[in-house]
Amino acid sequence: MPDLDERLARGRTAVLDAIDQPPLETLRARATTRRRRRTSVRAGAALAVVVGVTLAVVRPWSAEPRSLPDEVAGGPPGAVYTDAGITLNGLDALGDVHEMPGDITDVEFPDADRGYAIACDADACTLGRTADGGLTWQSSVLPAALGRSPDLLPFAGDALVVRSDGHRGWISSDGGGTWQPAPAATDARVIARDGEILRLGSGGAVEVWSPRAGYRGEFSNPPPIDVRWVGSVATASGAWWVGGVDRGTGRPAIAVSTDGGARWTRIVLPAPADNAASVQVSVSGSRTYAMVVSGDGPWPKAVVAIFHSADGGKQFTLTRALGTRTGPESVSGALIPLLDGRLLIAGGNHRWYVSSDDGATFTVTGEHLPAVGRLGMTAGGYVAYNLFNNDWAAFSSDGSTWRKLRTH
Repeated sequence: MPDLDERLARGRTAVLDAIDQPPLETLRARATTRRRRRTSVRAGAALAVVVGVTLAVVRPWSAEPRSLPDEVAGGPPGAVYTDAGITLNGLDALGDVHEMPGDITDVEFPDADRGYAIACDADACTLGRTADGGLTWQSSVLPAALGRSPDLLPFAGDALVVRSDGHRGWISSDGGGTWQPAPAATDARVIARDGEILRLGSGGAVEVWSPRAGYRGEFSNPPPIDVRWVGSVATASGAWWVGGVDRGTGRPAIAVSTDGGARWTRIVLPAPADNAASVQVSVSGSRTYAMVVSGDGPWPKAVVAIFHSADGGKQFTLTRALGTRTGPESVSGALIPLLDGRLLIAGGNHRWYVSSDDGATFTVTGEHLPAVGRLGMTAGGYVAYNLFNNDWAAFSSDGSTWRKLRTH
């Protein structure tokens, strides 16, 4: 009869034989493909994956941002990052990442399932599309006639419009499979209809775009402020919001219309005129926020003030003023109202911040969430760009739970 040591040795052997080994060949092949596609030099920190050993945590928001090794760039499959009630679900092991040449410049989700991504390199721009919330993707090269910096406008169904130079537009009725020029633009004066999209034009003009006509024209009754930001779509209550500065005082101001732009209500916010460059509005139910920022050009921008309204935008109260020391000095992208009453922003230092007092103070999240470049708003939810200081993106329908997109 075998002694105890022999039985234990046999048991260990059986257990080890039953353990599936990591798909090393798949990881090596994926790494080789990515190294060939990307020519930039990456500084990496070695990450060893050992069965039964917890993965080391990388701090991507250090003073010198680091990329992960090619084999696991952007985090290992199946990883979940969570802190302060914010959760980012990493890639699972269901399939390969859909590679799109170039860097992702725009992600749009008209609803929680349908999404589009544009990536451009030196040769062309590629349109990716998903119908399952970003789990699987297909892509096609956009025609060169659409330009090198296309602005994607997704409508109901499979209708898409690309806004290019001036008022030129291209229309697709099949999710980007085929394209045709939009009808010639006119100088029409219009009101916005349900399902249409607004864009900020030259000189602060507010443009109205539709899925069939492309550019329809400007508002017949323009907003009564110098517009520098527009909400792309109407809120659930049918309100169209724009932000900018008051023409008389230069103070930050917003305007809202509930009848497609036929009539507007102007609200001048009590914040200094010297530092105000623009105002963006975020809405969740009756909670409405106006974030005043300064600085021209791309994000990040300094936060001048945050205002809160509990009655749908009828009355605003100052909650955060310039010089507040708690929270980031700058913000990159949208202010997101969470369903639990908190606010979420991305700081200019690539970290996530949350507020439990309507923006009066912000607390940086812990070390378990990856670096984030910018937060954006879409009709179907929110998008996080440049995760892990890399070209990854994630989508969330509520701002609290995010899913890393399987395209890169």
